[in-house]
Amino acid sequence: MTDDFKSTVTAGNKVYGAPLGTSFAGGILYNKKVYKQLGLTVPTSWADFMANSEKIKQQDPSVAPIIQAYGDDYTARSGCSPISRTWPTRTPNGQRSTTQHKVKYSQQPALAGFLHQEQVHAAGLFNKDFASIHNDQALTVLAERQGCSVPDPDQLRGRDRAEQPRPR
Repeated sequence: MTDDFKSTVTAGNKVYGAPLGTSFAGGILYNKKVYKQLGLTVPTSWADFMANSEKIKQQDPSVAPIIQAYGDDYTARSGCSPISRTWPTRTPNGQRSTTQHKVKYSQQPALAGFLHQEQVHAAGLFNKDFASIHNDQALTVLAERQGCSVPDPDQLRGRDRAEQPRPR
């Protein structure tokens, strides 16, 4: 069990959880071939990710820089998940503060995830059909290089590898 996962399931000195399937760390799944073709490096910050996405938009308009799939209820939050998922562990009294309504998603650091999502949308970096496609379709778009990145690859959890699209 990784330290980052342990921090989300530990209270005091006791661990009260264990990963089932995959953990929910968040992150960004990207197409290496698109990055290589356009001479991009793996981003290590939000600013780097946005700069890469803008370069993709400028250099290859046929590729959606950021693929979102809001056709499934559980994916409608995916753009903010990497940030908002861990925020209860970084607030006073952790999860208890959220369940007692002492901290809210409208406050930092959770708000940052929503602001990033708004920034990406305003910049026109989402795929045109983001509001209606489903997660499986988004993964196919990524594998077929019609799009470059999918925020929060935790959406892949529980899928049989045989069902996942194969990269081209």
